[in-house]
Amino acid sequence: MLLNRILTIAAIGLTASGFVIPEGQEEGTYAVEFVDGVEVHTKLANATVYAPLPKPYASEPQPNRLIRRDYSCGGARDLHHGNTDAANADLDRQCGGGVNVNPGMNYYSIRGDIVAFFCNFSDREAKYCSAGGRQDYSREITKACGWYNSGWFTFPNQWSIGYDRGRCFCGGCA
Repeated sequence: MLLNRILTIAAIGLTASGFVIPEGQEEGTYAVEFVDGVEVHTKLANATVYAPLPKPYASEPQPNRLIRRDYSCGGARDLHHGNTDAANADLDRQCGGGVNVNPGMNYYSIRGDIVAFFCNFSDREAKYCSAGGRQDYSREITKACGWYNSGWFTFPNQWSIGYDRGRCFCGGCA
């Protein structure tokens, strides 16, 4: 019985898509996947020059907003506006008009201490990532979590998208 439990936990650990960004990882956009149980981070693009638009991508949240259950708010408050916008813009450039993200593959973009991410939890199906979809979810995250506070949307056992501080993303991190 104990052996079965240990083997089950080990199997979950090998297929989980949670990952830890290596210490000192430079700014840019990355793909990460597990190959033979080892995280492999591949740089896809350098951080680009980001020029903020005249008004931010999300509007100031209204008081007494309803919090939807499919959105989660992290503990990070008052994220750096420029880094948050730039990390999300870099992820937008990666997803563009729409790309299929392979099973078990995750994308993330780093700017300063902020990470924007798209996680595919499925081990069988590609999941669709697009700049327009990311922008829509960011607006909803802002409504649920507050102006420039960390948050993410998760479609259980399928995919997640959002932004936060830290090095550990996509669940499964201890």
